[in-house]
Amino acid sequence: MKPKILISLLALTLSGAIMSEPLMIESQGSFAAGGTVITSAGQYNPRPDAVKNKMSNSFMDVFQASVKAGGQTLHGDHATVFYQIPVNAKKLPLVFLHGAGQSMRTWQTTPDGRAGFNEIFLRKGYPVYLIDQPRRGQSGRSTVDGTIAATPDDQFWFAQFRIGIWPKFFDGVAFPQDEASLNQFFRQMTPNTAAFDAGIVSDSLKALFERTGDGILITHSQGGIVGWM
Repeated sequence: MKPKILISLLALTLSGAIMSEPLMIESQGSFAAGGTVITSAGQYNPRPDAVKNKMSNSFMDVFQASVKAGGQTLHGDHATVFYQIPVNAKKLPLVFLHGAGQSMRTWQTTPDGRAGFNEIFLRKGYPVYLIDQPRRGQSGRSTVDGTIAATPDDQFWFAQFRIGIWPKFFDGVAFPQDEASLNQFFRQMTPNTAAFDAGIVSDSLKALFERTGDGILITHSQGGIVGWM
């Protein structure tokens, strides 16, 4: 047993050393993938009649008059992608799609401050692409109406993520039980700005892979629906 224990300790030591080294990134950036465009009826007028003869107008007065005149486009229902490519990167990138109530934040720093999946795999040499799916997070611009209600639901998510049944944690749960970590977890939650549409999310991923080429898609929870499409 001793050789196995020594090997395990050595592996842990090497892993810790790797995580403490500077992370070398060759390139990084962000872009929109997929999406649609709709156009309102009417004729666009940079100086709508409702405000052009007034000496001064508030921003909202001008905005509302401009929108009412019509003839404008709306670019929406796209995914927002943030990517990092490490030095001496492996060939295939890892593309991470979050689950319900989440954004790309779910793959980043853990609630208790440890490295998330994005950093772990970057350090292993993989290019990493993080997605905010259409109508979620940084991709909030939707081409259909939606309602965001201020709904208290923290305790639901506490159970949904198998942390426990509020206010008790499950025995042996790996999630940190301090107040600061729990606060960070609850603040990761983010709503849909309009109805979830698996087809639109799938289209955005198709556009992403058309841009990046082959890659490995990693999904979580609700994201798995899209992964099978």
